[in-house]
Amino acid sequence: MSAPLMAAEDLAVVYRRPGQRTVTAVDGVSLAINRGQTLGLVGESGSGKTTIGSVMLGLIQPDQGRVLLDGEPAAWRSRAQRAVMARRIQAVFQDPFGSMNPVRKIGQTMSEVPRYNLHLKPSAIAERIERALADVGMASDVLDRYPAQFSGGQLQRLAIARALVVEPEFMVCDEAVSSLDLSVQAQVINLLASLAVSRGLAYLFISHDLTVVRHLSHEIAVLYAGQIVEQGPASAVATNPRHPYTKALVLAAPVPQPAEQRARREARLRLAAPSARGQTGLADQMGQVSLADSRPLASRTPSSGCRWAPRCRLVRPVCRSERPVLSSRRPGWKVACHFDTEAGLAPDLGEST
Repeated sequence: MSAPLMAAEDLAVVYRRPGQRTVTAVDGVSLAINRGQTLGLVGESGSGKTTIGSVMLGLIQPDQGRVLLDGEPAAWRSRAQRAVMARRIQAVFQDPFGSMNPVRKIGQTMSEVPRYNLHLKPSAIAERIERALADVGMASDVLDRYPAQFSGGQLQRLAIARALVVEPEFMVCDEAVSSLDLSVQAQVINLLASLAVSRGLAYLFISHDLTVVRHLSHEIAVLYAGQIVEQGPASAVATNPRHPYTKALVLAAPVPQPAEQRARREARLRLAAPSARGQTGLADQMGQVSLADSRPLASRTPSSGCRWAPRCRLVRPVCRSERPVLSSRRPGWKVACHFDTEAGLAPDLGEST
């Protein structure tokens, strides 16, 4: 059996600041992504999603674990190694305006990497740019215009095209659609899906929105406070989750029907730990730690036992003393919960548990 295209083994990242408590942003995370596949990484703000993406891009060195590309350790230490990795791994970030140089034309920005990294001739660069623009549905006349002359959706398409110019195998999409209107979000998600087929791309798709992740991903990993609490097939995790935190994420997704939205809110209140039910605010209705606390999520959770325990209605003494192991409960479906099999844990979303 061939190795996955991209993999992370037992990653841990610790942030340290003088005079402050150290924060373990990522704690023992392992992931594997095959060619042409999309792994959705979902969790609330501060859960460690972007840190994992940064490790896979070589922007952060992990304190523990390693990243593998085609079964071999990925290396970014020397300039030559970084150039090789940049040809195989690219990224699309949340803010399309911030990812483009506002004083350079689109053509200058798109030609920079293939010229200095791949050392291609101008004719070869022009050919790659033309193909990339065609793949994202943009005309070649955009090359003589500046970023400020485009909408957010158009600019995100151009950011994707810029990444495609080097013909990568793997892309990290970090909240790539969260700043776009809903209709534009759907267009960009469909574009990414079509590129995965036509170019054989694999994605790590990072988002806080489980609904968005479901439409693009083959598999979903749910991250809470730096640890994976559930991982499995995208449709199953998004519609019939086994972990109470995943359930909270599903129930937090807005729906257009007022009656159903009201029912979901009531379900969130029932799911929350008793100590959180009387508090106010959307975050607390979900049983979440108050967003008024500016500390990183990982620093507001217990260092031992289950990190979700303070917010869980199923909490037992074992939850506070022993960290649940991420283990298979069904083929291809892993859950980190001591009481995964308890009746009523999975949300009532119209499917059997």
